[in-house]
Amino acid sequence: MLTKRGKLTIFLVFAILLLTAFSVYLAYFSSFLTIKNLKVNGIERLTEQSVLTLAQIDLNSPLIQLDSAAVSERVLVEKLVKEVEVRKGWPDTVVIEIVERSPIALTDLADGRYLVDETGVAFTRAGPDDVHLFVNAPNDAARGLAARVARVLPEWLRPEVSRVESFDAKRATVVMNSGRRIVWGDEYKFEDKSAVLKVLLRTDQGDIDISTVEVPVLKIPES
Repeated sequence: MLTKRGKLTIFLVFAILLLTAFSVYLAYFSSFLTIKNLKVNGIERLTEQSVLTLAQIDLNSPLIQLDSAAVSERVLVEKLVKEVEVRKGWPDTVVIEIVERSPIALTDLADGRYLVDETGVAFTRAGPDDVHLFVNAPNDAARGLAARVARVLPEWLRPEVSRVESFDAKRATVVMNSGRRIVWGDEYKFEDKSAVLKVLLRTDQGDIDISTVEVPVLKIPES
């Protein structure tokens, strides 16, 4: 004969099995926890439909089976997307949070002019109303440095700038409309560099190197 403790144990085991079976039913077979709503947040240039097309999420499929990492990888194929987070909003919603790339420069590629973000990715074609400094570089890393330097150039200098170049991702050079070259280095200490440059530009000849702002160099051309 079962004792009270034995009966209680059997009841608890049965209850756990029943609860587990019910949970599996809800998660995998019931329509209660299937995907019914898709939300896309954070988009400006992109459309909701273009993001959902990339995401390839099946409506009415079990929410628990959604592979959020795989959805993120598919959405990141779009160059406009800098970051993406895919969240499950129980009981029936998937939320896709998008961070789009922000343009800070322009660059020319073989098939046209593009907008460039701070990482150097040329992510979409530029339009006639996109006004940024032009950068020239052979790859994303160098282009990113050139773009970040272009972003920190002082307002008083920008109208005189033809382009910002970088070929090694270690230092950038500002090329003036006059052809004069300013070796700027990286994007740091830009306020100090701007102050030193303002003084050195009083001499209207020679290239300038302020990459090490504590030791600026004015290269006077030989007569």
